[in-house]
Amino acid sequence: DNRYAVTEDVILPETGVWGGSITWESSEEGLVSAKGLVTRPDSSREVTLTATIHNRDCTMQKEFTLRVIKKEVQEQKKEVSYEELLAWNEGGQLEMYSSDGGETLSHINGRFTAQKVETEQEAINAVWGVAHWMGADEETDSFRLYRRISNEDGTVYRMSQYYKGIKVFGGDLILATDAEGYADYLSTGFRKGIDAEVEPMLSEERIQEILEGIYSDVVLEGSELLLYDGGDGCRLSWSLDAVLDGTGYHVLMAD
Repeated sequence: DNRYAVTEDVILPETGVWGGSITWESSEEGLVSAKGLVTRPDSSREVTLTATIHNRDCTMQKEFTLRVIKKEVQEQKKEVSYEELLAWNEGGQLEMYSSDGGETLSHINGRFTAQKVETEQEAINAVWGVAHWMGADEETDSFRLYRRISNEDGTVYRMSQYYKGIKVFGGDLILATDAEGYADYLSTGFRKGIDAEVEPMLSEERIQEILEGIYSDVVLEGSELLLYDGGDGCRLSWSLDAVLDGTGYHVLMAD
């Protein structure tokens, strides 16, 4: 979160850097309280927090304007038509690019949503609107947000592709909105047509045993199952963060 997009409680310090005290007032206690508690509204709104800083004989005030993002919406997988895209971009720019010899959507430059995109689910819904041009399967494919960056020019949403609940390596998507909040850019590395097993044959314990047969000192610090395309289709693989003989490595091991 930042001041352009607040979805969680905010930390309001009560002590300044040089030891002074800070008290807070909110223009709308129902949105953000003087204690920093956030209540998301039905539609996104701005609130002003006023900090009063006291240090010895000096007192000063500073205002901060925050935009509290509306409550999350429900999942919706409604396809957008090409005619709708043309209507939303009438008099403007609409560019669509494809990969795989023109069969799979890879980029959109131009508005591709009827409604503003302000929440995580709305960003995912916007992707589903054009996912039929990417070859996505509603039964097996899904998208999950992992980063959001907002400023006065709009918001960038970064998300990953998942197949039957397993993250697809390289299947990242980037959606960006304009200053009004309408989605107007999409870049996708979506992998279509995946047909892979998602139940691992190797456990983490077995992975540990294999590595210990190669290295004298093995410390596994993190692991994740991924679907990795090594050129012959996606296969279930383990992504490992490990310290091997005292040196840190990132290891990708086929299951």
